[in-house]
Amino acid sequence: MSTTMEVAAKPAPLSAAVMHRLRERQTQWAKLPMRDRLQVIRQLRTTLPAMEAAFVEALDADIHKPRGETIAAELLPTAAACQFLEKRAKGILKDRTVSFFDVPNLFAGERDIITRRPRGIVGIIGTWNYPLFLNAVQIVQALAAGNVVIWKPSEIGPRTAQVTTQWLRQAGVTDDLVHVLPAEREWGPKLAEADIDYVVFTGHDTTGRKLAARLGERLIPSTMELSGHDACLVLADADLDLAARGIYFGTTVNSGQTCVSSRRIFVPRQHLKTMEEKLQALAAKFPLQRALAMPSQKEIIAKLADAASAEGAKVVVPASGQLPEANGVPIILSEVRPQMSICKEALFAPVSMLIPYEELSEAIAGIKASDYGLAFSIFTENHQQARELIPQIPCGLATINDVVVAVGHPATPFGGVGRSGWGITQGPEGLLEMTTPQVVSYRLIKWRPHFEPMGSTAATNDEVLSKMLKWEHSPTWWERTKSFFGLLGAFRRAGKQ
Repeated sequence: MSTTMEVAAKPAPLSAAVMHRLRERQTQWAKLPMRDRLQVIRQLRTTLPAMEAAFVEALDADIHKPRGETIAAELLPTAAACQFLEKRAKGILKDRTVSFFDVPNLFAGERDIITRRPRGIVGIIGTWNYPLFLNAVQIVQALAAGNVVIWKPSEIGPRTAQVTTQWLRQAGVTDDLVHVLPAEREWGPKLAEADIDYVVFTGHDTTGRKLAARLGERLIPSTMELSGHDACLVLADADLDLAARGIYFGTTVNSGQTCVSSRRIFVPRQHLKTMEEKLQALAAKFPLQRALAMPSQKEIIAKLADAASAEGAKVVVPASGQLPEANGVPIILSEVRPQMSICKEALFAPVSMLIPYEELSEAIAGIKASDYGLAFSIFTENHQQARELIPQIPCGLATINDVVVAVGHPATPFGGVGRSGWGITQGPEGLLEMTTPQVVSYRLIKWRPHFEPMGSTAATNDEVLSKMLKWEHSPTWWERTKSFFGLLGAFRRAGKQ
């Protein structure tokens, strides 16, 4: 005789039951002392070394990332981000009392304490190009701030998503702290419609626009880390060997699948030929061919490169002068102009363009012609000149004589401007972004001039306020002194009412 057992179906990933459970867990989590939350962050960090082999295998399977790059660009910066929070999160999020010296006289006797409250449920729609690091930083920042997370991994990195989930669970981060959605495209829009309080999105600016529009309709705040088309400026006094190495690295790191890859390279006309030769030598010495995670990029690049060639650009890498048949091979064009289409579209492949300039003002104008503003790099022996030029460039990160890697610094903020999005995903500012400020205000004295009703005392109260304005803000010492004694008289008259 056979029997059947009815098994209760699991709630759907974003069902009302799941969201209620997450809300309750977030309330409990936020009440924990900071040291207890940071103990979980520490457990994540110390669990990471044992997961190295699993992450290396997963990233290789998903996006063909080699072991050394996985360790350098994924595991080490993730561990550093956790360690930064262990050391600094408590101080960053502690209550702040407004200084007595910042209290205006109108608010005499008032004390104000500014606290940081967690957002609540933070939805993270993750990316695939750095599928551990970029996702993990956002997750641990949200947890440290007292939020719970709903994480939607990228459909391009499903194996890495599985290993990342395993890492979270082994470190004691349960499903009601980080609720993981299926790594399928459809779950991004579904998450945007869920009962959440904040969204962090990393991805293409076209998708980001649509998501931001929908979140705006629902008045849900967000951080948008979107596409880049970063510029690199080589000044006439630059170390050309160092600049060439930086440009080649910035072009090829993660096979060009990096939002802050070096794309538009502005080179003095007198150094253009030398730079071309140096880049050709580097490409010959360090050949690269790694299949792109998005094969469609090959067609996009070919179309844009062909259009640029028709307008006078030339291929310098590969040295054959021909566009490669295989995808993932570095492509460097020269004699490019900022007005060309290839300088205006976001690229996700190892492609960069050498743009010659005669005058520095011409280069600055060309750099600012792009609507993207993630990172900017400058190569020069004159650091002072670089510091004077950088404020002219709209970007979130500027590096001198280096490229890309500063993004991984756990103590510095990272975010873009313009078409590159808004908000911060790292450093103290990124942690604060996972919270909202709440002001607790109280008074130690009973004086409340604003409580006076309209009527017989209104004129006297108005006089007090008028004298206070003149006492505090008149332009001369004599006027302020006269108003002070007038204020004392107004107080006496008000007290007789």
